[in-house]
Amino acid sequence: MEVPYTAPPECPDASAFAAELAKRVAAPQGGSGDGADDPRRLSVHIEKRDGGFEGQLTVAQEGSVGTRQVRSADCATVVRSLAVFVALALAERSESAPQTSVPKEDEAPRPTPATPRQLDRPRSTPRPESTRPSVAPTRRAKSAAPSVWQFDSGIQAQYSRAGDDAFGARVSAEWSRHFASTPIVPALRLSWGFSDFDRPLVGGGEIDYRLRTARAEVCGGTVWWRTHTSLCGAFEVGQLAVASSGLPRSGRAESGWSAGGLIARTRVTILDPVGVELALGLFSPFQRPEFTLIDPVRQAHRVPPVTVDGQLGIAVSTRWK
Repeated sequence: MEVPYTAPPECPDASAFAAELAKRVAAPQGGSGDGADDPRRLSVHIEKRDGGFEGQLTVAQEGSVGTRQVRSADCATVVRSLAVFVALALAERSESAPQTSVPKEDEAPRPTPATPRQLDRPRSTPRPESTRPSVAPTRRAKSAAPSVWQFDSGIQAQYSRAGDDAFGARVSAEWSRHFASTPIVPALRLSWGFSDFDRPLVGGGEIDYRLRTARAEVCGGTVWWRTHTSLCGAFEVGQLAVASSGLPRSGRAESGWSAGGLIARTRVTILDPVGVELALGLFSPFQRPEFTLIDPVRQAHRVPPVTVDGQLGIAVSTRWK
């Protein structure tokens, strides 16, 4: 049987299709085997469509037409599939052909009903589609934990060493931010405090000192479990007042104060949100005022080049995102 074959130039030619068909059609055991007695007419047509190739096998018989279609991005794949369809159609025909047998002498031949099988609509077969590269599902990165703001307010007992031992108190407020991307915790701290000391004079009398300062600190620290350790650069301004008493000529004098320094601080949270703070700092005054007594004239106090500052207190924390 001749199967007309039409295809675009990009596809295998008719001889290639015939070779594919010959691989799948068994040679007949008897008879002509040319399919001349087959009432059906088969034809193969391939055309380009939507970036690929679509092939169709048409089987016409006694006014009815059946088709089978296949589609792929590769035309050679379409040709092989159509060759399989044609081979199946020919096999169906050979299976439906009547089987003749020689009856025995004592048996009457049985009539064999010839029921031609019509090919109305072949069962749909899955179309081979062009293989598309699989796209791996994208994984969304887990959103980072939000940064946390923290506000601390506290009160500390203060010890200062500026030539003599001085004691006082300090109140503070601190703003810090905890970032998820870094262990460093930046902070800004503001405080105000005072320290007093007195010195008795030889021969009677006494000198009282009071230092009042406002301080700003820029800090960087780390947090480990309940412990927050930080190192701060500090700058303070204020006033140093000196008063004498118990002398023939008593008086009072004041001088401006400014200094810069470094402070190391550790805070341990005892019971959230309450913690205990311990700090130690060194300051260098920008001015070193000197106070002098008269009658007789003598030096009362001179600010040293470096002062020591220590604090111990409690702080209460509040956090929000």
